[in-house]
Amino acid sequence: MVSLRDLLILFRAQTAAATVFTITIPYILAGGDIALLAVLVPLGILTHFFSFGHNSVMDYWYDIHDPNKAHHPLESGRIELHTAHQIIHTGQVILAVALCVLALFKSPAALTPLLLYIVFGHAYNDGLDKNTILSFLPISLCFTSLAAYGWVLANGEVNSIFALVLLWAFLTILYQIGWEGNLKDVWNPSERRFNLIVKIGRKEQTIIIPLWFSITMISLRVIANSVIILLIYMLMDPHNLVFPAIFMLFTFLSLRPVLKLHINPKMDRKLLLEHFGQAEAFEFFRFMNLLILTPNAYLFLLLTVFGILWFIGMNRYLFGTTFGPKV
Repeated sequence: MVSLRDLLILFRAQTAAATVFTITIPYILAGGDIALLAVLVPLGILTHFFSFGHNSVMDYWYDIHDPNKAHHPLESGRIELHTAHQIIHTGQVILAVALCVLALFKSPAALTPLLLYIVFGHAYNDGLDKNTILSFLPISLCFTSLAAYGWVLANGEVNSIFALVLLWAFLTILYQIGWEGNLKDVWNPSERRFNLIVKIGRKEQTIIIPLWFSITMISLRVIANSVIILLIYMLMDPHNLVFPAIFMLFTFLSLRPVLKLHINPKMDRKLLLEHFGQAEAFEFFRFMNLLILTPNAYLFLLLTVFGILWFIGMNRYLFGTTFGPKV
């Protein structure tokens, strides 16, 4: 009998709130019906469970060689591989039908970004994740498409704000995979061949990360993403004085973990994962701050509290940590 805890680890449940936000924040910014959040939030959680669970299953033959994942339910044998396939692929089919039905009822045009989300997601999970140094491209396009699904589902206008939301989504995942993901996987010998950091930083038997690469990546997160969010603010409601105050607070809080990832990228892996978790959480909170500019500003507080409680609660339940999952 598979335990709930092992299933949630397989689903990488600790970061499910981020997938929920990827759908719901564009949906709210586009003026979607708030009542539908009662459906979108649980669907977002399930979308995370089965898409990230699918990645866990497809990465099995790589992860069994990673000593850092020996305790995971799939690699340790607590969940058999055939059982994981049955659960994940059945769940994906049911979920895809549900997302399609929702699109057909609310906005059939949303079927296009939904199709792209599925195609880019499978391209990444089924092979490009481990077989190209450009793996950050399909997964960035995957979650950009998911953000587009949320926006189009609300029948949002295709305008400058829509383009900026998609650009933020793309750059956020690009940094997450291109820098954080590759940095984490430097520890796995079976993944070094197509690891971007290893590829550009290998010097004989050592790995030295080029300064230009580190500066480029940190610029995407600290400068480019900040500019994008501020541009959306200027287009929506530049006279709102609450937004810049909260934005500055979350930007300040996000700088510490991000800078630590670049100043000392070869730190202890456990500490590295903690900084990853903090950096990604604060980045989503910075983006969610835009909800203050909508007629439903209270949703910023509700979703922020939900995100914090979910992330910390799941990490404690699954791994006994606060910010750093044992992945």
